[in-house]
Amino acid sequence: NVEAARKSLSEAAVRFAGSGADRILSVVLDLTTGSGWSAGGTLLGIVLLLYFSSSLFNRLRAAFDVVWEVRPKGVGRTLMDRLVSFGETVLAVAALLLVLAWGVLRSMVWPYLERAGAAGETAWMAWTWLGTLLMTSLVLAAAFRWMPDVRPRPRPGAALMGAMPTALALNLANHAIG
Repeated sequence: NVEAARKSLSEAAVRFAGSGADRILSVVLDLTTGSGWSAGGTLLGIVLLLYFSSSLFNRLRAAFDVVWEVRPKGVGRTLMDRLVSFGETVLAVAALLLVLAWGVLRSMVWPYLERAGAAGETAWMAWTWLGTLLMTSLVLAAAFRWMPDVRPRPRPGAALMGAMPTALALNLANHAIG
């Protein structure tokens, strides 16, 4: 059912991005379904998304390289970095789809937790906070492990040990600021 899917997406958008996100999502979905663009326009949009998103990963890698004092690279290595950035972008899109699936699961579980009263609400808050902490920690650990071009790479445990306090600080700041 299309309407049920739109409702679930809207609920997930509100839970993850806050109030108003459902209206933005609705407008985007209306524009997408109402457009007369062909597959060529969609393909062009995907290519542009990959290019500009990969630029983000390229700049992030360059920032890590400055921190780790990595020597400048040649043209061949720079081109290879751009290709790797495309792969990272595809991986990030896959991760985004997993986060959206997680949001849909949460919207399906919430009615059951709501029936449990205060205990359900506490479980919901704990699930939200711990899930956010875990996802942030994993993303940061992956970035610390694979983004810098330093050799030898930091061990997974070391990357995770750097990511955990950073993720905790980011989550606490998010709760303090709102």
